[in-house]
Amino acid sequence: MNLTQAQIKEIISNCLSDKDGLNKLVMLIMEIIMEGERTIYLDEHRDYRNGFRSRKILYEGNMLELRVPRTRVRGFMPVLLGILKDQEEEMARLCSLMYSQGSTMQDISKCFEVLYGKEMSTSSINRLSIGTRSRVEAFMNRKLPCRLEALIIDATFIPVRRGDSCSKEAFFVAMGLNEDGRREIVGIYNNPTEGSHIWRDFFSDLKARGLKELKLIVSDGLCGIEEVASECFKGVSVQLCTVHKKRELQSKVRPRDKALFSSELKEVFSTESSVRSSREGIERMKAFCAGWGRSYPFLLKFGESPSLPFYFTYLDYAPEIRPFIDSTNWVERFNRQIKKAVSYKAALPSVESALYLIGLVALNATYLHRKIGDLSAGLTKNGRSSSGAASPRADANPPGVFHVRLTDEQNNEMK
Repeated sequence: MNLTQAQIKEIISNCLSDKDGLNKLVMLIMEIIMEGERTIYLDEHRDYRNGFRSRKILYEGNMLELRVPRTRVRGFMPVLLGILKDQEEEMARLCSLMYSQGSTMQDISKCFEVLYGKEMSTSSINRLSIGTRSRVEAFMNRKLPCRLEALIIDATFIPVRRGDSCSKEAFFVAMGLNEDGRREIVGIYNNPTEGSHIWRDFFSDLKARGLKELKLIVSDGLCGIEEVASECFKGVSVQLCTVHKKRELQSKVRPRDKALFSSELKEVFSTESSVRSSREGIERMKAFCAGWGRSYPFLLKFGESPSLPFYFTYLDYAPEIRPFIDSTNWVERFNRQIKKAVSYKAALPSVESALYLIGLVALNATYLHRKIGDLSAGLTKNGRSSSGAASPRADANPPGVFHVRLTDEQNNEMK
């Protein structure tokens, strides 16, 4: 049937006069185009018509349900549907990025109103995020390399609801340092509080996902991690965070002593090449604690602590490696992004939603993939690399001597 231009205009005008006329017209045009594509496809391929399937799309803020033509062999894909799919994927990526940056559902809905013409409901946004959720799940359960040079672990606390109550719970983030010098989040784990019982399950999961060899663990004095790590990974070394320890020690010193105390403490925890071994670092700390211990007795106790050697493991490595492994700063930067993402949320509705949010932050943290150097030969130690290759070593310098300049009046006040 051939229609004149006037007749076509009249039909379109009648369609548009209806409340949902424009949407119906758009659906009709799209379906006609896709059916035309199928006709051309059948002429070029040995295939047959096989009815239609429904597909929902977003158009001008409205959800439309199209009848998408199918073929029997199922090799047919309308070009128009591919364009619409790209738009939906773009919206899903934007949704996940905004959510991981701290935007609420209302923020995302308003953004979609500006970009696509209409606010979206929470259910529509959740539907868009289904694909992203599967990506996060695949990311958190992916296979790991058989060897990691270092594993940096720290906890961040997030308010989470369990039943009718809400409290902050610990979420442990494990960042791996690969042989190619790249960082990646290898594990995210929840435990209501920090405790030693989590670590066996923690390391068992990493091993089940392919990790066989681990050279170094950097953490912030997590309870029991040293013993469990040694059981799970033969020959692993442990480094406790020097930045946290410096903050802790400095917080216990009077303001008038803080400048000198901090200066000498910084010298003790130096990453420079003048300090040749962990043994020398330990001796320097003991000398520091003995000097300042007259005024601050807690330092005498720390100087004899069994955990003291773990703060100077980094000194057994080459000077160029030390700044990367003496603290958990890398994970702390990542944890700040998590804090930003939850800053506008009173509490997350479940542990699963918190893990999903942290996974989104990890997926969108592009800086993690930057290369810090080639570590294919392993983390280089003083005297030999972690792979066992020998290298020249100079004699260790003698331990430092620290002089505490306190007046008799100050000493009397501290007694």
